Amino acid sequence: MYIKNHMLFRNRYFIFFSWALTCFLYLSANAKPAHFKPLEKAILRLSTDKFCQSELIKKTHSQILNSTETVDAQLFRFKNLFRFQTLSVPKDVIIYDGNQYWILQYENKLSPRPYQIARSSNNKSKSPFLVSQLLDYQTLVRSFDIVEKTSTLKSALLKEYQLTPKPTFTFEVKNLVIVIDSNLNKLVRIDYTDDVDNNTALEFKKTTCQAKPPKDLFVFKPKKSEEIIEL
Repeated sequence: MYIKNHMLFRNRYFIFFSWALTCFLYLSANAKPAHFKPLEKAILRLSTDKFCQSELIKKTHSQILNSTETVDAQLFRFKNLFRFQTLSVPKDVIIYDGNQYWILQYENKLSPRPYQIARSSNNKSKSPFLVSQLLDYQTLVRSFDIVEKTSTLKSALLKEYQLTPKPTFTFEVKNLVIVIDSNLNKLVRIDYTDDVDNNTALEFKKTTCQAKPPKDLFVFKPKKSEEIIEL
């Protein structure tokens, strides 16, 4: 369904965007609490200088619409660049090119150009997604109370972390759960609830890495005739 209302467009993409930001948490060189080390290693695996591609299943439950959507998705990561795209109809794409965020909608995966384009600058005071709060591991530790949950998972190698925002944290996330494979140092699932009780779960099925990304994967250039919504 086409998005005709600007506010609906922004609300939809807050859910879509914020989980992707969580996937790209950087790590600082400072010492961290020992019991967070498996979580740190799993995040580090997607924060290297290599190009990594993850195949995902994204499940979103909307309280407002009383509906659940499950789609296949892909996550691409290279240094501080990323691209996230669903493989549904319509096809949704988020690109961070190092300077700004492009939020795009295509009718389908074969569409040459998006029918809906939004842009957000990489500026703390202007970004509606408060990106800077989730770009650093130390910020993650400072902004959330993190505990390792008593595991109900089948495998003893899977660790589950509950992250609850501290009162000083302003990002609209009520809680966040991250599941990792401590043996392979990889993300297994990210699950969070936003401030209007919508729940998003990302299941990481497969991640592969190589030296460099395909050309122009993290680039989008709008045409002069195309309308751009500024967020």
